[in-house]
Amino acid sequence: MLLLLPFLFNFFAICCLSLDLDSLSLPTFNDRFKEFVSVSAATAPSSSVQVTHRLHGQARPNNMRYYQQIKRLVSPEEKHTGIFFLRQHRLTELEDLVHRISHPLSGEYGRHLSLEEVRALTIDEASVRHVIAVLQRRFNFSPDDIEVAVTGDFITVKGSVKHWQHLLDTSFHFFEHIDDPTIQVLRATKYSLPVELVDHVDCVLNTVHFPVKSSLRYHPTITSDFPTMTEPTTTTVSHSPLRGSEVQEVTPLIRQRLNGYVTPALLFDFYDVSHSIGNDLASQGVYETIGQTYSPSDLTLFQTSFNLTR
Repeated sequence: MLLLLPFLFNFFAICCLSLDLDSLSLPTFNDRFKEFVSVSAATAPSSSVQVTHRLHGQARPNNMRYYQQIKRLVSPEEKHTGIFFLRQHRLTELEDLVHRISHPLSGEYGRHLSLEEVRALTIDEASVRHVIAVLQRRFNFSPDDIEVAVTGDFITVKGSVKHWQHLLDTSFHFFEHIDDPTIQVLRATKYSLPVELVDHVDCVLNTVHFPVKSSLRYHPTITSDFPTMTEPTTTTVSHSPLRGSEVQEVTPLIRQRLNGYVTPALLFDFYDVSHSIGNDLASQGVYETIGQTYSPSDLTLFQTSFNLTR
């Protein structure tokens, strides 16, 4: 057996010399690296995909005046949530319907629509499906991170900053409130929409919209003279003080009455309402203003302060 070892060694050497090593497809480090890059690219938004954008929203100076950009690094993997507000349809018809079912003297008073009926009237379901398809197929948002509101007019989407920046053709930065550094938000100063979404999306929230910081600083005592059968009551309520520039914008009537605060009696006076027409069928009301948001606690406080039916 020992005599065969030199022979076997020489045979192995001859075989190795006869091989063309360049023809072997052994994986090298570069091969493995290229494979890693290709897999990573498949799971990230592709910059090679040509997307045509159209400017759709910009931050308003009045809205962001209480915020300043800070030097905090934004990671491409930072998670962010945006809300797509879809375009609604047949709004003129809906407004006419609201007047008919809301007027106490109307024959249709109190015949409110169900949530499903309102959605069928105002939402284009094909448009909802289109927006979701674009988000998933063209921009790689996960189906698990897309949620359609029961009303159909909002789509909440979660994703990384790199996905959002590719989708909206923008850059996100951290901003903090000038009066409260603990309030920090991830926002952009402008954004654009892919042309495929322009006709379907009204706006994208949490992009160029900055939150308003509540500031309850003092508690004046006011007297309610709401025209009801009950006697006027004195109640302590919380208000945010008006800034000097904002005081100049309110009407003289509001400046004269209750130092700039709105009460039911003031609204009756301003709109020349002689009496309130009530109906047992009424179970809801709508009030809309500018630059404010809905707060259930504020509504309860308002109703309690002025003896309004809840």
